[in-house]
Amino acid sequence: MCPAVSKKFCDVLPRKVRLNSSSIILRSLAIGAVAGLAVFGIFYGFFTSHRELGLEPSGARWIGIAVFFLGFIISWIYYQMRARR
Repeated sequence: MCPAVSKKFCDVLPRKVRLNSSSIILRSLAIGAVAGLAVFGIFYGFFTSHRELGLEPSGARWIGIAVFFLGFIISWIYYQMRARR
């Protein structure tokens, strides 16, 4: 039911927010990119500050790329399942 404000106000409000496929992909890409960059930064700093481990800081790039893809795939599956409910 519409509140007593006005009929025009109720037409503007969304009935139920539905995610379309492009917004799901963009949101999943954003989550993957943020997670990948955060993990890259953390591991790059760790590998740089702990040279005694014998690991090159460039190895953080591959960990960041792996986290990007994992974050993208997991969030994409989550939002697809949520959109179907």
